[in-house]
Amino acid sequence: MKKYEISTPTSTFIIEAPNKFIAAKLAKAKGARIISIQELNLPSTAWRKRLKSSNLTLIFKELSLLVNAGISLQQAVSELYQNDTNKNNKLFFQRLVNSLKSGQNLSQAFENSGFAFDKSELALIKMGENTGDLAFVFARLGALREKRLNNAKKLKKALSYPTFVFATLVFAFFALMFFVVPQFQSVFDEFELNLPLITRLMLGIYAFLAKFYPFIIASIAFFAVFYLVWCAKFRLLADKLIIKTPVFGRLIFYHQSGHFFLVFSLLLKSGISVSKALHLAKSSFSNAFLAKQCEQIAEFLAQGLSLDEAFKKVGVFENLVIGMLSVAMKSAKLDMMSEKIAEYYETKGDDLTEALLRILEPLMTLFVAILVLFLALAIFLPMWELNQSIKF
Repeated sequence: MKKYEISTPTSTFIIEAPNKFIAAKLAKAKGARIISIQELNLPSTAWRKRLKSSNLTLIFKELSLLVNAGISLQQAVSELYQNDTNKNNKLFFQRLVNSLKSGQNLSQAFENSGFAFDKSELALIKMGENTGDLAFVFARLGALREKRLNNAKKLKKALSYPTFVFATLVFAFFALMFFVVPQFQSVFDEFELNLPLITRLMLGIYAFLAKFYPFIIASIAFFAVFYLVWCAKFRLLADKLIIKTPVFGRLIFYHQSGHFFLVFSLLLKSGISVSKALHLAKSSFSNAFLAKQCEQIAEFLAQGLSLDEAFKKVGVFENLVIGMLSVAMKSAKLDMMSEKIAEYYETKGDDLTEALLRILEPLMTLFVAILVLFLALAIFLPMWELNQSIKF
């Protein structure tokens, strides 16, 4: 089914139809005075614009309040459109209003807005339309977005300090290697000193970097682009390596798994089947490796394995979580247990974040001290030897 943008003297809206002729016929049936019809090639989710999580959290909460107050959905969206000053938000609301006026339901309007939303969010909105409880759904979506934003802030807080220190050290190291070490090397060569091992090691590093630095920079840029754009398999491998990292990988795993189980619980409460809920909730994983494991779990379920056996077979989740899932399947309370698992992962993530913040500062200080000591000894040991030779 193709999408067409219909322009009228007063507005524009989107209609789904197999061809332009039927799109025009459907628009005229709604009483529209057509000025132009243009086929839309909406970008895939990966390349669509994204609203800021903080803005989207507020949008969902405001929609919940307005709908709960008895205001119609179209009026609520129009009200937000008139009062919002953010350019992207206004464009989003405008497209929603136009789509709703054209007769599309809300989930279609969100999907056709040109902005990226998780499949789980679209499924919950559709569920809210079917049950007539959109206020509750918007409130839950706002809470989910807020929790995701808070988790991202915690993760950023844990990673920002070591990232900044590491980047500073790398910059300082390269600056010393390319601007300071060559000056000392000329002195060492002139006096033909018998250099200690640590100095020879430093000069060897400099020689390697001086010869291959264009290749190193080009390789880093190539793999960065390759990861972000070109190759899904490479990204899958890179994300797997990230998750296998001892501390930071665990931190990412806890936060993303907590959000996954929270969304999974909400989807199950809405009446969606387990396999469908798994398929929708996998979009909660921004890590490609974890999303792939979720797909694998769904495949194991289709082969006849129980949910706890499927989770165990992928070999990613803890035995405690698998045991909780086993109990949930026997008690028919999977939605409630999934919410408890989400709380468990959230607690684990918070505890690891606090522990990481406590030990990172002394560790990074030690790392800086070791690097400074290495450079100082490598440079000054030959200078001391030279000084002794001159005195002699």
